[in-house]
Amino acid sequence: MTDVYTKLAELERRLAWLERFEVYTNGYDDLIPLPVTANRGVAAPPDVTAYNGGTLAAMEFPNNAVKAYYSGWQLPHGWDLGSAVYPHLHLFVPAGTTGDIKFVMYYSWVNINEEEGAEANVYGIRTIASGAVNNGNAMLDIDSATIDATGKTMSSILMARFLRDPADGADTFGASVWLKSIDMHVIQDGFGSRQEYVK
Repeated sequence: MTDVYTKLAELERRLAWLERFEVYTNGYDDLIPLPVTANRGVAAPPDVTAYNGGTLAAMEFPNNAVKAYYSGWQLPHGWDLGSAVYPHLHLFVPAGTTGDIKFVMYYSWVNINEEEGAEANVYGIRTIASGAVNNGNAMLDIDSATIDATGKTMSSILMARFLRDPADGADTFGASVWLKSIDMHVIQDGFGSRQEYVK
């Protein structure tokens, strides 16, 4: 009889897991970029320097030189195929500064075993209106509306270059900013895929 109860308990546990999978409602998750190129790149990678007068360091994007961060993402099996993606930067902004910070995202997005197309670009601007104190986690959103996810599949690869050009007239921020982290919000519609390469 004990074996029967044990098996019933195991079946109830598995059924509860399956029910969670079946009734999963769309939810956001953070997609962390692949460490493909870290802070190196073909040109002008940012230096890793101390910020906020301490010993912690992050990637510095100064106001007097073009710098770019290179990386990419693999879209997970739980991604709601074709739904919007929302890349964004987490910046340290020093105290006593104001103005607009602009980053351009150059990207290409390719499915498994498909030809990679030409790169496109979108951008984001963060306005710092009051710089009396530092902003240790200023989020700069990239304009996701024009990143077309139509036809993109799980395990597709989105490669990107994030560039700050202080000579861009839209970048009026007269100081360095430090890139602390970068990620992309994606909508999940399940805990994974039912097959290895098919939802």
